[in-house]
Amino acid sequence: MIKIGILGGEANGSNAIDIIRRIPFFRLVGFYDPDPLRRETLERTCRLHSFSNPEMLTGVADAIDITGPLSQYPSAFRQAIRESKHVFLHNPYTGKAQVLRELLKLIGESRGVVQVSQPHRFNPAFLAACPYVRTPGYMEFQRKIPFQRAGNSQSLVLQYLMHDIDLAMYLTRSNIRKSSVSGVKLVSAKPDLVEARLEFENGCVANFMINRVGQEQSHTCHLYQTGMTIRIDLLRQTAEIQHLKRPVPANVSGTRPATEQLLVTPSDPLADEMMSFHTSIHNRQSPLVNLEDAFRALEISLDLQERLNWLSVN
Repeated sequence: MIKIGILGGEANGSNAIDIIRRIPFFRLVGFYDPDPLRRETLERTCRLHSFSNPEMLTGVADAIDITGPLSQYPSAFRQAIRESKHVFLHNPYTGKAQVLRELLKLIGESRGVVQVSQPHRFNPAFLAACPYVRTPGYMEFQRKIPFQRAGNSQSLVLQYLMHDIDLAMYLTRSNIRKSSVSGVKLVSAKPDLVEARLEFENGCVANFMINRVGQEQSHTCHLYQTGMTIRIDLLRQTAEIQHLKRPVPANVSGTRPATEQLLVTPSDPLADEMMSFHTSIHNRQSPLVNLEDAFRALEISLDLQERLNWLSVN
């Protein structure tokens, strides 16, 4: 059984506690939160031992789950890597790309597993569609978030777009040749609607749209490749394929593409990625989402965010 501790006690920390307690292969030894009041509340409500500093928790655990930005726990992360502890990162953001490059070099000297949270890679609809993806020529990611008058201070690029960029890079397996971004402020100090475009060296183009003033929530991905289109609904966990080379009779004159609904078994991607983390530790194998993957998505996201900031003040 793997002894695991949690660094961070906000919403992600509470969710992590619930998920880890459902996995019998982990033994939760405690948590640390920098906020004393939140630490006391979480200790009481979750009946879990709290540590007074992150280094003490890292020292007694075999693995740590860092639920806050990596920039909040750099020393604990370095300690874990030096001691070959296993690390699950929810947010690899460090503020500067150079810092993450240094951490990547440090990881190369460790025997521990370092996995980054990317629940969309474990979405059952995405997994069901992946075997059919060959060489997409065009991809379109759309995400709509219900309007909330409060809580619109976060960056759409770093909070949401980065995860879709990771999916696009995973599907294309190609380097980015060109990128662009634009945004519109509607009710917030930061853009409430963001559009981005990535052009890959293999010729594929990916467009992204995020809107946080929508009336309803949605998150979809459309892929277009020779002979078929693939639609993935990441929110409802459904996937379908339109076979363009297998037309069927339509109700009116002509034909329409044959549509195939893929078999998708609903699941909890957050729990599935934590189980994958355990499997990588147990089998001593590379994680499905490593820090290098996260760095590539973060690096392009930071570049897009910088350009978006420049556009906002000019």
